[in-house]
Amino acid sequence: MDMGRLRAVTERTLGVFTPAIAEENGVVRRDLLRLRRTGQVRHVCGRGLAIGNDPPTLQQRVIAAHLTWPDSIVCFRTAALIHGWPVDDDGATHVLLPNGRKPFGGLATHHWSVRPLEVVDAGLWRVTDRRTTLADCLGRLPASEAWGLLAWLWTRDLITVDDLEAQIADRKHLYGIVRLRRMLAAVRRGAVSPAEIELQDFLTNRGFEGWIGDQKIIVRGRIIARADILFVAERVIIEFDGELAHPESASATDQARDKRLDDLGYHVIRVRWERLIHEPRDLVNEIRVALAARAA
Repeated sequence: MDMGRLRAVTERTLGVFTPAIAEENGVVRRDLLRLRRTGQVRHVCGRGLAIGNDPPTLQQRVIAAHLTWPDSIVCFRTAALIHGWPVDDDGATHVLLPNGRKPFGGLATHHWSVRPLEVVDAGLWRVTDRRTTLADCLGRLPASEAWGLLAWLWTRDLITVDDLEAQIADRKHLYGIVRLRRMLAAVRRGAVSPAEIELQDFLTNRGFEGWIGDQKIIVRGRIIARADILFVAERVIIEFDGELAHPESASATDQARDKRLDDLGYHVIRVRWERLIHEPRDLVNEIRVALAARAA
């Protein structure tokens, strides 16, 4: 058994190899079984193994997928993670294949068509490009997670209306098209969640005017905040505190942000879903009082 040779061969692949690669380099099947029993080698996914006993990294997983199926393309959740997006890692390595191969050893298989221009070749793996991954995730993730991803990407200027339009044009008869169209309609009106759409409809139906959605607050050429709703003349901001775009863990950050906006002459009203639905009159009164005070 020549572990030194195997380590040298797998240096470029972050220690990942297959049984066939191991055998080519002097480590036969019985040696691998012993190495796995003693914790010197562990399974990654598919046919992929890695030297060491640490949990496999994302990069090791996609390399293992490529070594298992060289014609595979990393997609869906795994592609989103490769692109640095905050989606949940379900533990599977999601790959796109040109035929009906079944899930295998932690590889989750998908079988829709992807044009060559929609793939990024990273050398040790191939991954769906950002626009394709965007449409896959927004169209196929559970609704709350998909809208949360949209909010995260949109408020960081990582996607555009053109990105959504391009995918809708390509996917007229594919999965998720209804949700993608709804998302496009939302961002066009300055909303990034169903809750923000509800808030905008609430304001419109009660006769409020002079506001715009998804407004950047810029100071000295730097964006310091994005207001869900901004009454421009009165400098009143309404923020929707929903779970999709504003997790509870961000409350301390929200407070610091609100103080900074207050110091800059803005008045911030925070609205939770429960109040929008169950206390609409009180909310209308608070907004009207704030607007009147600022207009005086």
